[in-house]
Amino acid sequence: MLKLNSVKNPGLKARKALKSGKAYEKFKSIINAQNNNRDFDKKVLKLKLGKFSKEIVAGTTGRIKNIDNEKLSYLCRILGCPKNKGAGVYLHRKKGFLVKGTKLITLYSEDKQLLSQGIEYFWENNVVRLG
Repeated sequence: MLKLNSVKNPGLKARKALKSGKAYEKFKSIINAQNNNRDFDKKVLKLKLGKFSKEIVAGTTGRIKNIDNEKLSYLCRILGCPKNKGAGVYLHRKKGFLVKGTKLITLYSEDKQLLSQGIEYFWENNVVRLG
């Protein structure tokens, strides 16, 4: 967005906003404005992770070449999102990170069968692609 608005050094400005916490504060203000809710931090702290989880570890050496956001979103829906607030994923690594025996992602669900389906989907659809 910064680049589209002709801001000079958009990457540097974005990194500074993320590191300083300014981006997170703006994110919270947008959420609060959309939901007319001033208790964003309290609600986030109350979230409970799904009782079933699976850590997925890189079995081969390589760099993370791609994380497919569309497939990641679908994976979250398989796990029970958005209806189930404890369902979802935690990405342990980002694109470009060198992995070998390293945690890539943790899947969470309130339903054991949905977790199994999510694991199967993850492996069959290259949600995180190494290269």
